[in-house]
Amino acid sequence: MKNEFPPFVPARTSSRWNVAAIAVGDLVTRLGISLASDPIREAMSARRPGRPLFGKVMQSLKEGEADAIVCWHPDRLARNPLDGGEIMWALSQGVIKEIVTPGRTFKNTSDDKLLLAIVFGMATKYTDDLSANVRRGNRQAIEDGRWPSKPPLGYKRAFDPVSGNRRHMPIMPDPERFDLREYRAYRGAAPSASGLVRGWCHRRRRTR
Repeated sequence: MKNEFPPFVPARTSSRWNVAAIAVGDLVTRLGISLASDPIREAMSARRPGRPLFGKVMQSLKEGEADAIVCWHPDRLARNPLDGGEIMWALSQGVIKEIVTPGRTFKNTSDDKLLLAIVFGMATKYTDDLSANVRRGNRQAIEDGRWPSKPPLGYKRAFDPVSGNRRHMPIMPDPERFDLREYRAYRGAAPSASGLVRGWCHRRRRTR
């Protein structure tokens, strides 16, 4: 490789980022790869096209600033058909010489491109299935008369003495942590929304 591109490791949480960064760093050291720049941390989900950093990566590759990608896993690069197709086409045209991961290196061969297409397809399916499962769970909660997500401000989930937790329980007012009359008094006295938040946080009010 004449000029490997920096690791492209999208992550939403610091713990996932640290694990991926350590693994990629060890890979770079072991293979003696010279990176074009510091690792790129993409926080935006790869589910939909239009990620700014992904676009910057692909543009840099097309302009010849680099000819390879080092990443934690191919599904960190794309979880939608459009971005996956762009990567596959760049690999086929020689714009990307290699995609290096801790588990495998993908090159412009029929076997590697087939495997990469399967990986991208599985990542897209996982995302689609997860979205469908969440919608189904929310719909079932509504049909059962339960609040489908985190209780709104001023409410908490009832405690179930049988299971010992609040999961799947209906919501109820939470006067211990949130007094509606006090909230209205703060809202009327606060000159701005930020002042309301500061005053409320000063009282250490929170909900479950």
